[in-house]
Amino acid sequence: MSATQWSWRRIYRRNALVFLLAGAAIAAWGFATFSLDRRSEADAAYTRALNLADLLAEYTGQLFRGIDYGLVGLAESLDMSRLGEPSYAGPAHALLSARRALTEDVFAFFVLDGEGRVLYSSRTPSPEPVDLSSREIYQRAIAGEQGLIISRPITGAVGYAEGEPILNVSRPLYSDGEPVGVVAAAISLSALEAFYAALELGPYGAVGLFRDDGVLLARSPPRPEIIGRDFSDVPLFQEHLPAAPRGTYYRSYYSDGRYRYSAYRRASGEPLVAFVGLDAASVMASWRQRTAISGGALVLVLALLGWLFLRSARAEASERALEAAYGERLETLAGESRELVAAPDADTLAGGVLALALRLVTADHACLRLRGLGAEGHEYRRCVDGDGRRLDAAALPEGGFVASVLAEGSPRQRMLADGHWLGVPVLTPDRACIGALELYRGGGSAFRDDESHLLQQLVAVAGAVLENQRARAAERRALEANVAAAREKERILESISDALFVLDRDWRFTYLNERACQLLERDDLEGENVWEAFPEARDTEAYRHYHHAMASGETVSFEFYYPPLERWFSVRAYPFADGLSVYFQDVSERVAMQQQLQQAQKMEVIGQLTGGVAHDFNNLLTVILGNTEILLEETSAGSAAQDAARLTQRAAERAQGLTQRLLAFARRQPLAPEALDVARLLREMEPLVRRSLGETVMLETVSAAGLWQAFADAGQLEAALLNLAVNARDAMPEGGRLTIEAANAHINERYAAAIPELEPGQYVVVAVSDTGAGMDDDTRERAFEPFFTTKGKHHGSGLGLSMVYGFAKQSQGNVTLYSEPGEGTTVKVYLPRWHGQTASGGPKPLAPPVPEGNAGRGECLLVVEDDPMVRRFVVNALAGHDFRVIEAADATTALEQAAALPRPPELLLTDVVLGGGMNGPALADRLTDRFPGLRVLYMSGYTENAIVHHGRLDPGVDLLQKPFGRAELLRRLRTILDRP
Repeated sequence: MSATQWSWRRIYRRNALVFLLAGAAIAAWGFATFSLDRRSEADAAYTRALNLADLLAEYTGQLFRGIDYGLVGLAESLDMSRLGEPSYAGPAHALLSARRALTEDVFAFFVLDGEGRVLYSSRTPSPEPVDLSSREIYQRAIAGEQGLIISRPITGAVGYAEGEPILNVSRPLYSDGEPVGVVAAAISLSALEAFYAALELGPYGAVGLFRDDGVLLARSPPRPEIIGRDFSDVPLFQEHLPAAPRGTYYRSYYSDGRYRYSAYRRASGEPLVAFVGLDAASVMASWRQRTAISGGALVLVLALLGWLFLRSARAEASERALEAAYGERLETLAGESRELVAAPDADTLAGGVLALALRLVTADHACLRLRGLGAEGHEYRRCVDGDGRRLDAAALPEGGFVASVLAEGSPRQRMLADGHWLGVPVLTPDRACIGALELYRGGGSAFRDDESHLLQQLVAVAGAVLENQRARAAERRALEANVAAAREKERILESISDALFVLDRDWRFTYLNERACQLLERDDLEGENVWEAFPEARDTEAYRHYHHAMASGETVSFEFYYPPLERWFSVRAYPFADGLSVYFQDVSERVAMQQQLQQAQKMEVIGQLTGGVAHDFNNLLTVILGNTEILLEETSAGSAAQDAARLTQRAAERAQGLTQRLLAFARRQPLAPEALDVARLLREMEPLVRRSLGETVMLETVSAAGLWQAFADAGQLEAALLNLAVNARDAMPEGGRLTIEAANAHINERYAAAIPELEPGQYVVVAVSDTGAGMDDDTRERAFEPFFTTKGKHHGSGLGLSMVYGFAKQSQGNVTLYSEPGEGTTVKVYLPRWHGQTASGGPKPLAPPVPEGNAGRGECLLVVEDDPMVRRFVVNALAGHDFRVIEAADATTALEQAAALPRPPELLLTDVVLGGGMNGPALADRLTDRFPGLRVLYMSGYTENAIVHHGRLDPGVDLLQKPFGRAELLRRLRTILDRP
């Protein structure tokens, strides 16, 4: 066996082993890659399913919490004592309709009586008398079950919902601790399923909503035959939910046998479970396609490796003979390259390259051409003969192919009649061609590949040295440009209005502009980790959004509150390759204004409700007080009947005070504003306030010099200040100091924007400050709500601050409250300044005495009142007083009776608000046109806007405020009738 054959076989065996090892490694890598890819697809499916389950749980939880809030509000608002009365249908319908207007996801709100019949509905004032006693929402609620009750999906039975697939939710209504009915809401199942259908689940995907006892409430794609079915025996309820309220699992489905990646989430605070299932076959379709393509490619790679194995084995044996000589020349090249690297300029480098090229390769002459040298980009060419002597480049012929070498960037050889040309491109490290080395050899010997490779190594060194020389020059120029650009960038970043900081991938600050340092109150943050510098931020929205932006590459915008700085921030975070750019602003002032506006809107809604309650209550109190007054006159002194009547009178008078305060809060009381000397009023009130405070509280009153006159109702202001003083006394049980200050205030637009409903202008401000216990945030937010009080039972009605609030608002002013626990409380009442002539400030004339004997003198009175009890009381009160009384229940009847009278009536006594389409003022206009001398006295417990505008009684209008007694009625009638 020859040495060449033995060497070839040894090379074959070695390459075969390498081939087998490489093939095994590639196959193992392919299997691992396919497995990891499949696991990644499964993890992505679990994550997507879990995110969708979270979304559905949050959406459904918020939906049902909002509906539950509405049901609780209705349960508190409904009058249980009037449940079932036909006269209560209108108010109940109004309450249900108002609540449905605030809850857009509800199909209808309705009320069932104790036997399960529909009483009231938000859809119609007169609902169909449908019996729903067999429904789950009735049976569970009437049994006293607590919390929100959700029914199985059903088909609606009421007319407006008949045939409609719906979900019912309910809560029981209690009276004296016993369930007496049900308040419920209907939700369209179709609308809920439409929301689920909008989610992109892919083929065979499914989403569902269960009750926590396993009943299926909704599903997409819809399957009516299983909606309402009990699934409590499936693994979701048997295995997964008992273990964790949120999770994922992988199972086949009983209905179609398909495997799905499934996720579930229990809704927070509600008996609901959201479920999402993604079809496994659909999820893995792309993985199977990738696996097939990659597997084919792997087979091709293994085949290519086999071919290369055979080719390399043969080539290696033939190349070994040239390796020794090539190695020697390569060592020579490596040794001489050190001098080339140290070349200071292109000319020195060119001489060294040409000399070394002729040592490595035999040639008759050699030339080196370089282009793009210097800032001007000129070309350079240098030539030498076989002995290294420099030649005139212009006198030498060219190979004729240098242009193609420069263009293609690859070696090229050309044979001529008298010899061979070899061209080798000079390449930079990034493979850019910047020149060429040309060699000419006469005779028939061509340039070998190993010679070409040596020259390529040589010119690679030359290219690297040239590129290094050019890079150093470019670096000097770039450094100057970068310094200028950095200064310009810093100037731009510092000039923007937003605060800006930049985080790297390790969450460290790399840049902060001056505005960011100001808002974060730190100027030493560069290089620090954001979560270590601000550890409290881990518990805010910023932590989640920043990580999401960094992981997904998506821009995020959000607002969050950072407690240590006591600020709200609006943030926009932009991810980039090296980290995150964060722009933010301090929006604390805007958020505070929004919260104040929401509080003002809340108080307006409460005011409208309380005003309506006071209206009906005043009618009842008119009858109670009036008839009690008659009973006191007609029963003997000291009798049990008179004592009972007097007790009833005192209770009714207390109720009258409550309704007056309710009307004050609701801004529905008729005010009589006047030019008011507040300083004088405080001086006159001081003795009364001192007596109310007691000996343990020190009182100080201060009025600013040059105090303006206010335009307000003096009596209401006195009541408001006395209420505030009593509240302050109760807040200082151990004693303290109470200060009442009056000062002028000019409110500009910026300050007025921070106080809802306060217009810019001039005001007189009365501030009442105490040194008491103060209020926490929750108490401060609810302080002006009617009936809210922190005092114990039987201590205060909770209407004092409510009355002050309503009085200030109705006076076109405002009231603000500042309080801190342990620091005391300050209440400021803003009253508009009087811009007219200075008021005299003298005492008001006393009311005329009650007429003795008969108050009437034969006058004809037309009494119009739509409330039969009030009308009967007025008629009875006028009986026996020499009045001729004509009564009517509405304006139409009054007009007919007036037309039939033999002589015109002397006075019209009418309620302001009447049924039948015509109110009291409209009736008075019609009658005064017919009877020009007719006197008019209005009665009202709730003035609306008929005779009171902007909180003030219209000029020339006489009003008898409900409730009133017989004596007050007779006095006012006599006063008006005697008026010239």
